[in-house]
Amino acid sequence: MPLGYSQWLNWGSPWQTAAPTPLSTAITATISPQATGPKDFNIGTQYLYYGGGLHVVASGILTTTATSTTATIFIAAGATPTTLCTPSGLTTGTTVLTGIQWKWESWHTITNIASSGNTITSFGTLTLFNSGAALPANPIALTATPGMSLPAPNSAGDTAAAVDTTVAMPIMLRGTLAGANATVQCNRFLVESLVS
Repeated sequence: MPLGYSQWLNWGSPWQTAAPTPLSTAITATISPQATGPKDFNIGTQYLYYGGGLHVVASGILTTTATSTTATIFIAAGATPTTLCTPSGLTTGTTVLTGIQWKWESWHTITNIASSGNTITSFGTLTLFNSGAALPANPIALTATPGMSLPAPNSAGDTAAAVDTTVAMPIMLRGTLAGANATVQCNRFLVESLVS
């Protein structure tokens, strides 16, 4: 059986050296680092082949206020951009929490090289390291369950999406806030090519 290898595609500036603008208003916006413009990281066509795989890892923090809102973190690609997969939204509650750490991880398979129709399938998870009324204690009791992991999509397997894979494909982590009552910040955004 042949061995595969992986390669970080967005290893340089600004994607690993510049902090993106945190999301703190009632909009949907890109939260992963972008070049001046703004310009999202583009995956070259040499990585967009039938059966090709991509792995995305991102991490950041969520800060809440005393007013509840809904926050959603998800992966998207393409010029429009098109959502690749998304978990359930998070109701932030009315307890002020500062710096809740989260991690995004997703896997993507190129299923067609085309400018229309479903061309990529995706599955991911959003993990929060706190889901209660306070940050985890230090030390934390072994019986405590402070975090949660949300599948993306919530059910029914991979999400199929229509993204133009005949040209370099922008890929980005995005967020939505229903109200300006929380801050979502992405501190790390890694895109990996999985090659066999």
